[in-house]
Amino acid sequence: RSFVDRESKSPPSPQLRHSLRSEMAATNAPEYDAIAEPYKASKQLEFRQFVEHHTLRQVLARKHPDLVAASSPPAPGPPVAGRAILDLACGEGIYSRAMKRVGASEVLGVDISPEMVSLAKKAEAAEPLGCKFLVGDASQLELGVEEEGRYDIVLALWLLNYAKTGEELDAMVAGAFRYLKPGGRLVGINDWPGNPLASYSLYQPYGF
Repeated sequence: RSFVDRESKSPPSPQLRHSLRSEMAATNAPEYDAIAEPYKASKQLEFRQFVEHHTLRQVLARKHPDLVAASSPPAPGPPVAGRAILDLACGEGIYSRAMKRVGASEVLGVDISPEMVSLAKKAEAAEPLGCKFLVGDASQLELGVEEEGRYDIVLALWLLNYAKTGEELDAMVAGAFRYLKPGGRLVGINDWPGNPLASYSLYQPYGF
């Protein structure tokens, strides 16, 4: 069973896959507002179900935060049970809601796109899990003093790749650090920055 329960039983069509390959280059709120529904559908692609979901579960389950050096097997049991989680670039909330399903005590999802946040709120209204969602820019994160040092885990899945400069990347990481508890963890999934765009077509048979 996938780590993330599927919101839709139907995989994206070949036409939608083609559309997503061009549309997923969007990098700001207006562009994501325009592709909110197709981007939500992209979360059902095979590479997400069988690679991305599995990878996230394995990373969260590690006992040691230094994943490069860590050789210990994943800890048994739900890795986020009882934890407060901040999900940056949450999109339509698929991972926010997955974290709540496996026992997170509280989850706040933040995304720069009002339309993506609207989809997240609609999913929460249809099946209440206790997640909260708001519009915000992860590179200029302002959640209020009361939220500082509140979260055990900050998720940054497909976020850091949108930093256009080193300064913007620093701002994203600093924002995450600001809201983490001492000893908390920032967990991200990213493409390799050196991966040339020309190589992407090689991944099409795998659902990219």
